[in-house]
Order: sequence, then structure tokens, then C-alpha cells
Amino acid sequence: MTRSNVPARGTDGFTLIEVMVALVVLLIGVLGVAGMLVTTIQSNRGATNRTRADQLLHEKVEEFQSTPYSSILSGSNQDTVAGVVFTRQWTVSPNDPIASVATIDLTASWSERGQTFEVRTSTMRSAN
Repeated sequence: MTRSNVPARGTDGFTLIEVMVALVVLLIGVLGVAGMLVTTIQSNRGATNRTRADQLLHEKVEEFQSTPYSSILSGSNQDTVAGVVFTRQWTVSPNDPIASVATIDLTASWSERGQTFEVRTSTMRSAN
């Protein structure tokens, strides 16, 4: 009696070594994607904080536009937005570049992951 219906030994299924190699390759791919995910989250957080800092500076510029010229003075303050402390500083240079025009330089700074970041802008305000 011949066994022609029985496959030869080792020709069906996967060996344990093949499965282990496949799992290692899959694991390397998953770890690579996880690393990219962490980097993407950190980049998004940084971009969000830069946007918030820019918004805080533009709010201050709008405030200066509605403040009488003689009342615009240099100063600073702190704002906390979504748990991040932003420090706003502004320097007013009256009669610069010409009489009755003030140049206002603004800076917003914050700390993130042990580093300090800042955004700067500048505007001019006339006495009229």
C-alpha cells in the first residue's frame, strides 16, 4: 500500500524559526512607526505652542492699537495657556523712527522639554 495522499514531511505549514523571524521583522517595523509617532507628537506640541505665543503677541498688538499713544509703556506679563506659561515682554521706543511714532518690539517665550523658545514681532504706533 502506497501513501500518495500523504504530503512529504516538512512541506506544509511554517516552522517555528520562520514564525520567529517573521515576528522579529514585524516588531522592527512596529517600533519604527512608534518612534515616528513620538517625534510627530512632539513636533505638533511645539507648533501648537508657537501658534499660541504668536496669538498672545497679536492680542497685545491689538491692545496697543486701542490704547492712547501717551499711555503705551514698556512692560511684561505672564499668561498660562493649556498648562504652558508664556512670558510676554514689550519694549516701546517713542519717537523712533520719527517724531510721534513709536516702535514696539514684542517677545513671547516659554519653556518646553528643558529648552526655552521664543517668538518675536514688531509693530509701529502713531500718535494720531
